[in-house]
Amino acid sequence: MATLDDAEGFLVGVENTVKELGEKYNSKQSERVLSSHVWMSDYIDGMVKNKVNRLRDALTTLKDKHVGEFRSVTQFDAIITFCNDISKLLNDINTLYRMRSNYVDIKLKFQYNLPQIEDKIKHMRNRFNIIKGQLTKKTFEYEEDTDWF
Repeated sequence: MATLDDAEGFLVGVENTVKELGEKYNSKQSERVLSSHVWMSDYIDGMVKNKVNRLRDALTTLKDKHVGEFRSVTQFDAIITFCNDISKLLNDINTLYRMRSNYVDIKLKFQYNLPQIEDKIKHMRNRFNIIKGQLTKKTFEYEEDTDWF
């Protein structure tokens, strides 16, 4: 059973992992790191996509748990869509690694996809904060309703 805190932990993990990926892209040794096809493919599959999938699963569980209680089903759907988009962008990068593309092609793909991934993560964080606010507000309203007896 996923809770709001679990989902937030997964979101922080995704943010940190993508930040790490961006640091690898922008580092002085980026050519050496990015041209290591097997290692980067394993890193993208094992670390980044795994965390995105765990976040998506936790959000789906939370959505199912809170469906009909408040009007943020669209907020959950938006975050889940962002998770799917991030997975697709990571698959694009990983496809180049599996095809053993040269460094220039990989760098161009990173240059195109990484800002989109970072932008989607910012949107995910904003949507998650909206959901978190609605869930905590709902809890406080319920507590206020029961205190007047």
